[in-house]
Amino acid sequence: MGNVAAHHAVQPTLAETQRRPVESTIAAPVLSQIQKVAADGWDAVVEMARIARDHMSQWPAIMGWLQTNRGNGFATKVAAEVTGESNSKHSTKFPIVLIHGFNAGPATSFADEIPAALRADGDAVFVLTLPPFQSVEQRAKVIEPQLEKIMQQTGAAKINLVGHSQGGLDARYLVSSMGWAARVASVTTLATPHRGSPLGDLALAAPAAMDPYATAVQRWVGDKVHKSPMAENADFRGNAHALSEAGASQFNAKNPNAEGVFYQSWAGVSSAMGGAKPGQDGVPQDPAQAQGAGGGDHLNPIMYATAMMLAATAPNKPNDGAVTVDSAKWGQFNGVLPADHLDLEGVGGFSGDKARTGFDAKQFYLRMARDLAKRGY
Repeated sequence: MGNVAAHHAVQPTLAETQRRPVESTIAAPVLSQIQKVAADGWDAVVEMARIARDHMSQWPAIMGWLQTNRGNGFATKVAAEVTGESNSKHSTKFPIVLIHGFNAGPATSFADEIPAALRADGDAVFVLTLPPFQSVEQRAKVIEPQLEKIMQQTGAAKINLVGHSQGGLDARYLVSSMGWAARVASVTTLATPHRGSPLGDLALAAPAAMDPYATAVQRWVGDKVHKSPMAENADFRGNAHALSEAGASQFNAKNPNAEGVFYQSWAGVSSAMGGAKPGQDGVPQDPAQAQGAGGGDHLNPIMYATAMMLAATAPNKPNDGAVTVDSAKWGQFNGVLPADHLDLEGVGGFSGDKARTGFDAKQFYLRMARDLAKRGY
């Protein structure tokens, strides 16, 4: 959250900020700054609080302006952020950063309800924008300046990285190879191919002459489907290597876990016929999610092709349609969720699956964040 220690001597309490009337007129330069802040959302609260902390002598006038122009609800959130009283008993100490994976983008990554629910629970949450088809190394170069901005904006000493699929590899690379170990409290990975995927190896086996055509398709998908502003950065072979079993072996050797960073992971299981039942087929389930349901998750038809290739190349290995359970295990492994690869971002899914499996993406992320909070992260 915001760094308020430097202003302790002049800061009012939250109750005082809500009682005190407007005592002065906001200076024109400050008024210009607050008028440019986006209308709503947690990012707007954080940015408005930053401006207020930089101009605490004008705080009464700023508070009055907020109450008049943004409403008491928004003004109260800003006041709580300024005074350091915004953290609820559930919220994390450090901001949560969501990193989407391969073949995803602004229109197809984490469902909006996930960051919204976390923010409503008191967490500072940020969703990154990065290339949908690129190597881990190149994606990390795009991620790093966004993290720097988050650290500056929030004043936080550390952050919690949450990566879905390839996003988990990005997080590990940032910590181990780009010097972020001291500024990352935790790395949570969801269905991340830590040991690679046979699908990546199949892609690498394609003739190099096909690369320009495959890259062109990825650029089109990135632009038209994912609405990614970074679609042009597609790199078919670099992306395939990052997700391959051969590439994973090299990656893991170069990116061991960093001391002082908490690592945890979850996997998903799904199939066209309903997936593994809780406790069956040697697949451990997360008791909080399984809820004694009568069957597993139905695979999204979009993933039938990849699931069939996994069945052929990794037979009898439970998976979520894209990543096997064995490959997803890293750090503290917390179990298998009855969800396919897309469900783990809150995208897609069949209407009856929640009742059958008990898996609710929004509730899962809330429980995950609250657990991080209990751990002091």
